[in-house]
Amino acid sequence: MKKILTYVLFPFLIVVVISINKLRAQATPANGPIADVTLFAALNLDYPGMDSVRYYVNTGNYKLAKKAYLTYRRTIPVKWIPLGGTLPADTSTDVDANAARIARNWLGSSQQGLIPPNYDFGSNVININWAYSPLPKSDPNYDPGFSAGMSRFQFWRSLSNGYYNTRNEVYARAWVNQMCDWVSKNPADLTTNIETSVTQNSLALGIRLEDTWNDAYYHFLPSVSFVDTAHTTYAKSILAQCWRANWGLLTFIILK
Repeated sequence: MKKILTYVLFPFLIVVVISINKLRAQATPANGPIADVTLFAALNLDYPGMDSVRYYVNTGNYKLAKKAYLTYRRTIPVKWIPLGGTLPADTSTDVDANAARIARNWLGSSQQGLIPPNYDFGSNVININWAYSPLPKSDPNYDPGFSAGMSRFQFWRSLSNGYYNTRNEVYARAWVNQMCDWVSKNPADLTTNIETSVTQNSLALGIRLEDTWNDAYYHFLPSVSFVDTAHTTYAKSILAQCWRANWGLLTFIILK
């Protein structure tokens, strides 16, 4: 099903209340894994609807705070809206060919993983090399664009479209696994020049955080496979990456 996504811009009103400089002062992550306390300190816990999240944070119960935050994100009317249809009510085993290919980790720099070069990383996400290139750097035809293209995640559109059309949880589980795998293999390092990284360079970062990650997030947000721990991994990654580009910062503002 072809669909058009539109923004609901209400989250950006928070910029009126919290300046970008203040947000940066609150949300500066250190190198390495981001602690729960750091994530929730960066959120606006006084925002309408965040009462339960604030309560659990104030009592030090971050396990329930994560669950409450996911519930909040699922219930507020601030999200990208798929026009012309709604997600099917029940899960199914229907197959979408393009989504099935991406779910099997057949990944490339294009939306559907169909335009060569692409690579079959096998069924286990642990085998995915997010900096993979079909050619070695010593080859005169070497192009880092393939590796950078993978970390733009255009292929997630096929995965999210397939889930939207079928409600097949296989595609949701694949997205969660790929997202968590990328986060674990690409930790934020604030001491290095990101332009030397094929996965963390500012262009790839801007595209995924302003576009493809948001698109996938709102498609998979209702999924039972997107549990609170995975949702926290996603939010922490956004926080870590937001220091790499202004688009990342705006994405984190949306998550407030």
